[in-house]
Amino acid sequence: MPDNLRTLIIILQSAWLLACVALVLVSQMKMYSDLGENRWKVLIPFYGHFMFFKKTCDGGTFYLLAIVFSLLAVLLRIFFPFMGLVYMVAPFVCGFFLSIVLARAYDKPTLFGVGLFFFPMVFYYCLAYDNPKKEMAANPA
Repeated sequence: MPDNLRTLIIILQSAWLLACVALVLVSQMKMYSDLGENRWKVLIPFYGHFMFFKKTCDGGTFYLLAIVFSLLAVLLRIFFPFMGLVYMVAPFVCGFFLSIVLARAYDKPTLFGVGLFFFPMVFYYCLAYDNPKKEMAANPA
């Protein structure tokens, strides 16, 4: 393959990845503003997600448990390297269940949560622009 073609493919893949990340961030910023939170919290990795799950789900406890479980899995991998596959899968399992919990908080079916995990660029956008329940919850009368 010529070097020019390889370079073009890398540039196109990078542009696609940046577009997907930007779409997810814009969707999350819309969701944060609907909840009455500052949009900049999206950019802070753990604090932003904790505040989001605190507003939408069960007070953020499930998110904290998932983070602790993922960190324990990574730390235990140091002492038990023969079980590496189990510890590599643990953070993905936690992310999967967090997606399902988030979908249920927005009154969406479990299959929507599965889609939220595998295709966040599409499903976060759907949550951001179709959430009348959370708009009402953010502004109680």
